[in-house]
Amino acid sequence: MNKKQMVLAALMIVALTSLSQAQTFFPVLKNFSAADKERVDKDYAISLSADNNGLNESALAVVTMVKLDCPADDFSKIKVEIDRLVMNGATPVIRYKAYLAEAVYDNPAMFNDVAARQYTNRDAFFSAVAEKMIKTLLSSI
Repeated sequence: MNKKQMVLAALMIVALTSLSQAQTFFPVLKNFSAADKERVDKDYAISLSADNNGLNESALAVVTMVKLDCPADDFSKIKVEIDRLVMNGATPVIRYKAYLAEAVYDNPAMFNDVAARQYTNRDAFFSAVAEKMIKTLLSSI
């Protein structure tokens, strides 16, 4: 094997290793102060109210995980914006993700197993929330 092939092989191994490792894209708030959590409530409510679909979708994922991380905390400003997006979100995707977020805010304990896992992106996270809702609804029929 020549030098170029060895370097290429090493780069491929590094790339594959980094791609296979789970990354988490969500903050951990359990150790935040009450003031920090108030700032999260205010700042993410602003993000949810922005006229930017990408920002709305990203913020929905973060605030949903925030509620799972801190189920007893009241994020009232965020909840108002989630409720608004359920009804008036700019796209069907935003309305659906807001609906999933609303379910988590209404009953965070139902999603404890979802909170315990790590997700590589927001779509994987929302898929887990939706799957939990479907399993819960079908098991109650």
